[in-house]
Amino acid sequence: MPQGPPENPTVTRTAPKNCTLHRTREKRSGKWSMDRWVVILIAGFVVLQGNRELRAQCYTAATIVPANATGWPNPLVSSPPNTWVQNWPPASITGACAACPTLFTTTVCEGQRIPIYMCASNVYTISLCSSTNTSWNSYLTISNGTTTGYVWDDNGCGGPLSTVTFNPSVNASYNIRISGPPPTCANNTALCGTIQITCSPVPPPPVNDNPCTAIVLNVGNSCSMITSGTTWATATSGIGTPPCGNYPNNADVWFTAVVPPSGNLAVETNLVVATNIGMAWYIPPVCSAPALPASNWTVLDCNDDIAPGSLQPYLLRTGLTPGDVIYIRVWPESNILNGGSFEICAYNPVLPVNDEPCNATPITVDAACTTINSSTQNATPSTGPTYLPAVPTCGNVAPLRDVWFTLTTPVTPMTPSVGTVINIPSANLTDAAMAVYTGTCNGTLTEVACSDPGGAALPTITLVPPTVPQGTVIYVRVWNKTTVFGTFTICAKPTSPPPNDDPCGALPLTVQYGCSLNSATMGNATTTVNAPPPAGTINVPNPSCGGAANNDVWFTAVVPPNGQLVLDTDDGALTDAAMEVYRVVSGTCGGGNLSLAAIGQCITNGSQNGTDMPKLTILAGLPPAGQLVYIRVWRQGTAVASSFQICASRTDPPPGACSYTLRMTDLGGDGWDGSTVTINRFPLGIGPPIVTNYTITGAVGSVIFGGNPTDIFQITYTPVGGFQNQIGYTVRAQNGGLLLNSGTPPSTPFFLFVVDNLCNVPPAPQEDCLGAEQVCGDASLSATPLNIGDVQDLNFSNRGCLITNERRGVWYSFYVYLGG
Repeated sequence: MPQGPPENPTVTRTAPKNCTLHRTREKRSGKWSMDRWVVILIAGFVVLQGNRELRAQCYTAATIVPANATGWPNPLVSSPPNTWVQNWPPASITGACAACPTLFTTTVCEGQRIPIYMCASNVYTISLCSSTNTSWNSYLTISNGTTTGYVWDDNGCGGPLSTVTFNPSVNASYNIRISGPPPTCANNTALCGTIQITCSPVPPPPVNDNPCTAIVLNVGNSCSMITSGTTWATATSGIGTPPCGNYPNNADVWFTAVVPPSGNLAVETNLVVATNIGMAWYIPPVCSAPALPASNWTVLDCNDDIAPGSLQPYLLRTGLTPGDVIYIRVWPESNILNGGSFEICAYNPVLPVNDEPCNATPITVDAACTTINSSTQNATPSTGPTYLPAVPTCGNVAPLRDVWFTLTTPVTPMTPSVGTVINIPSANLTDAAMAVYTGTCNGTLTEVACSDPGGAALPTITLVPPTVPQGTVIYVRVWNKTTVFGTFTICAKPTSPPPNDDPCGALPLTVQYGCSLNSATMGNATTTVNAPPPAGTINVPNPSCGGAANNDVWFTAVVPPNGQLVLDTDDGALTDAAMEVYRVVSGTCGGGNLSLAAIGQCITNGSQNGTDMPKLTILAGLPPAGQLVYIRVWRQGTAVASSFQICASRTDPPPGACSYTLRMTDLGGDGWDGSTVTINRFPLGIGPPIVTNYTITGAVGSVIFGGNPTDIFQITYTPVGGFQNQIGYTVRAQNGGLLLNSGTPPSTPFFLFVVDNLCNVPPAPQEDCLGAEQVCGDASLSATPLNIGDVQDLNFSNRGCLITNERRGVWYSFYVYLGG
């Protein structure tokens, strides 16, 4: 028996505006039945259904009518065929159970309670709906004193008046309480109305309450629903507990279906009033089997939910014996309260034509990714071939009700790196997965890729040589990880490797004063191999550092006049890369005879923009100025290769006696999206200005610009778009001293300075090594460090015993008096 809150509970239940709450209760065999809520949200055109045990909300101790009351005003008792002998409802066992059907009517007010003896064999309806005061916001509660509440209602009449239907679990004395609204349950005794109490015998169980009176489901080629329900159903003994769901053993109903000649059978259900039901299939020896040991009942299958959150069951089986009679058991899962009406059908499922690998639907691989419509409806777990591994490496939720497709990866002799992308562009499946196999459909299929993005996201798989060579026949397996079935589309298209997939497609990097990063990607890139060489080359040595050159891409740069070069990267989706530089030995791409050799500059880290991203500072060993070098960047580790950034910089200062550095940052790492910093240089302080605009496409970028004394620099910022709170920039003198900090978001739209003879170098703060305070003797020193200053002097290469780089501190210097 559900336990209610104590007398005068502090329980709040608020109904949303524009809502109507309806409650019903049903019962059979001394057990609780329906107690649910339905909310219809008129304003939003949304219908929400749910199940909740609505326990008594308001108890009131006031009793103005004792059990032997004689002062009920003008009661009306109608008594066919039995009668209550008093003019109030019976409060004791005498005659109470036999006094049905009957009707009791009288006036009642807030704060009153009516003692009444109720019987498990009867159903009681207590209603205030006939009250003339239709604006009365009344509350009805049934309880057994002050500790247990069973049912309550606030507006079951369709307005503020209330009504409840109640079938007690046991014969006992109960209280019908009339009160004000919760949570205070305050009573206004001036609010009164008419109460009617009716009782009638419990209805008989449904006709299919037992297996031998099961309703026969007609098995056609499509689903034709009939309406049934568990209301007033009783438990079935002698068969045992179903192997799925939560069987409360108190309200199952039965159906039968004859297996059609195909040997395939499916049963679908649809919730109407019921909120959570389960279903099991049986093959009994004889119809009277419930009287035999439960072991004589063979459980064929069981399902409680078609999918998580979809509480109606569904079953489909193939390979059954035609003509067998399947007994179908349906029950309210977890509690009889979850029962009620539902729809059910049995039919001969027509399996998809591509239900097995050897009947796979062909897919054409084309640039348009032409879609094919398909469905997993009535799909069954695949048999036939041997699978390696036995189950997919992703999305393995049995049973795999899969369908199959096949395609041949495109053959492109001129572009041997082209692969295949397989997409599911659209689907009403709730949690789809996809796997790709090579092999034969009637032999062994070996998995080469698997995609399970989870939830409503749709899977996609990319296959690239040499993992899957061109011209390979593959089989594609699609399934939903729940028993929910539905339509979807699938297509395949060739991959498009980046243009710099090979040395002869290398992208040129402009060698700059500063590092203005260029966006790049390894998406769909292949691995450049030494033998056979890529198209247009005769020799590309393997890397001399790091791992294999997975998904490598190529760039070129012209050697600056001073023969020095700085190459830096910034991470994106790619977070672990390596880099090597090559020179041309002989030949050309146009001649098909390009030969490259490494110059001995290879690295796997070093960039301040990412722990495992490479940076090379080449001070010697480059070809002569003006010649071309090739830069190879490739993926390290197992992470999927994708986007990153790269720049090529000079080490010599820009033209001019003084140099300054503009550093731009974006906290989001996705660039400024059109915002710009403009540098207007007025040579010798006169016009017209030399105008240059700068922006970044990633997290960081820098530009070094030069000037001469008396030059005027005017720096402005133009914001474009949102996310300005991620943008910032600084201008520093050639010693690293800070001249301008825009803040984040930039709060300095205009800045001007004149180049002086000291190149505008500001005094270094004590937080920088250049601003160290010299200690010349005994002294008591104190300081309040604010930050790291203008320059982060400490890094992993010089921090010594300090466990981290510079964070906050001040610098001091002194002369060593004696060596040692």
